[in-house]
Amino acid sequence: MNIVISSLNIHELDEVIDFCFKQGLLRIQLSSIFSIHNRLLVSDEKYAAHYNKLIEKFSCLGVQFLTSPFCHPWSLAIKHGIEYHSPLYCPAQKTEFEIDMYGDVYPCPFLHDKIHLMGNLISDDFETIWYSGVEQLNRRAWSSNDSCKNCKLFNDCGGGCYAMAFVSQLEYDKRCILHANQ
Repeated sequence: MNIVISSLNIHELDEVIDFCFKQGLLRIQLSSIFSIHNRLLVSDEKYAAHYNKLIEKFSCLGVQFLTSPFCHPWSLAIKHGIEYHSPLYCPAQKTEFEIDMYGDVYPCPFLHDKIHLMGNLISDDFETIWYSGVEQLNRRAWSSNDSCKNCKLFNDCGGGCYAMAFVSQLEYDKRCILHANQ
């Protein structure tokens, strides 16, 4: 069971997971909402507090949480001064693709537009598609934002989620706590 987390449902997660548990669904995946609307986004700090409470309550009942609660866990590392040395680069166009029903290939499910169209599996050969795409996604560290580049975690996160930055018309993932007041 996958649950998309937003500001609209974060306070109801306990009831939703309890319902899933009662229905015999013991494997839960939580996904952060992907939205350009700030009112729907949940801060890392708030999300972590809820996530930890859910783990404490439901893990002892046999519920398995299948994913990390964050698509950008470096935010908490920045806030709490934690050394974080795991590369958290975006897999888009590096190890993952999105293919639509017409065979069009995109680097990410959130980047279905002409700029990010990598090719078509019906008309193009795979090697051409594999080596195409936008230049930023061919690098682990794609952001040119000075705050990002000066952050000690930049080599691990690269600026966060390229797609969130692109749709927000920014040079960084706006969910990162480093940019919370911008």
